Amino acid sequence: MNTTLLTALEGSKRAEAVRSAASILRDGGLVAFPTETVYGLGAASSNQAAVRKIFAAKGRPSGVPLIVHVTDIELASRYVQGVPESASVLARRFWPGPLTLVLPRTAGVSLAITGGGETVAVRAPAHDVALALIGELGEGIAAPSANRYNALPSVRAKHVLDGLGGLIDGVLDAGRCPGGLESTVLDLTTSLPRVLRRGAVTIEQLRELIDVDEAGQGSRAPLTVEGQWLSVVEPSVLAGLVPAAERVGVLVRGDAPAMSPAGATVVVRRMPAGAADYAAELYDTLHKLRDAGCTRVLVEALPGDGSWDAMRDRLFRLATSTVR
Repeated sequence: MNTTLLTALEGSKRAEAVRSAASILRDGGLVAFPTETVYGLGAASSNQAAVRKIFAAKGRPSGVPLIVHVTDIELASRYVQGVPESASVLARRFWPGPLTLVLPRTAGVSLAITGGGETVAVRAPAHDVALALIGELGEGIAAPSANRYNALPSVRAKHVLDGLGGLIDGVLDAGRCPGGLESTVLDLTTSLPRVLRRGAVTIEQLRELIDVDEAGQGSRAPLTVEGQWLSVVEPSVLAGLVPAAERVGVLVRGDAPAMSPAGATVVVRRMPAGAADYAAELYDTLHKLRDAGCTRVLVEALPGDGSWDAMRDRLFRLATSTVR
């Protein structure tokens, strides 16, 4: 399969690229498209056969649900059984934006989208190209992130092509995604709304509007975890973990640690001090370190305050997955 690159950068050809991408989706194809967080891998939500292609292309287990991307709460109402007041309140505040709401599905939503369950996840991405694509298609787009299962999320079209080139029909290239951290996932089907995944919208922001259960979300202590490719460690032990005769990437906040292990090549990347800026740079930086041939990446443990909660959660997930 040839994967078509559709350029949707600013300019006169953007609308044409969006129309071409929508045509591919209508014909049952798969198109990667940008959002404010990462690139998504989309299929027309009404086409069950196309939705199933997503799982094959990604190598994703069929029981892992997808998110239906919509333009607004009105379009979301096609896919959920009634819109509770809590959903309307949250959508008015955070949509378009990186908040995914989980609600009971309508009968027309394929079980392929929901992973066999009776709930469906919906969100409106805050990216003009994504919204234009959904509007041009005229229905929601079912999409996970546009990368192989358990691989690094893609924030550039190049990343998508590196992982999924030849496996999908098209990539709608609008440049680098600005956010870099996935959406927060909030389950509204429980008596007390429950955060299923930390993301760009913080629990503190949600609690300005509704009560939220964060059970099982872990502590705010600085995270230390050893992974296969990425490890999160305390700064004091960074140097001791760098093996000899390897090319190793190191992410630090502030000054780089002093390291001179014999035979090792260390590629140091200084990351932004603030949580939002750090999140925006993380995935792109990890892709660059991988492309530079780093066989391992060590990440300095992050601060323990609440603004870093989603970032610590994401690093834990990456460190305990196969991300190469």
